[in-house]
Amino acid sequence: MKNSSLIAFVLVSGIFSLGNVVSVQAEESKATEIRVEVKCYVELAGGAETISFWKIKESLLTELPNSIIGHKVNITSGQSNKKKATIYQVKECILAEDKFSSPIARAIDKKMLR
Repeated sequence: MKNSSLIAFVLVSGIFSLGNVVSVQAEESKATEIRVEVKCYVELAGGAETISFWKIKESLLTELPNSIIGHKVNITSGQSNKKKATIYQVKECILAEDKFSSPIARAIDKKMLR
């Protein structure tokens, strides 16, 4: 009787520790997820268009367009007068090394200072 109780205890303990190992590995993979540089072609409140730059976890790329609407971004007008404008609409977000599909976005991107 003692042997069967001991075997049951060892089996149950093993199952719980396996579950803990799996959850720890999942947490570690989330914590070490690679951050990527992203650029978004956006329309600002007032109608101006620009490129905004972001550094995010790669898994959040598809959510980025919806999450940055309403955020304020720096814009430059004239001699280093920094102003902020609100993102009204996101037209396209891509990895920083990729090219935009829109010719207008590519032209704006080409003029952007890095």
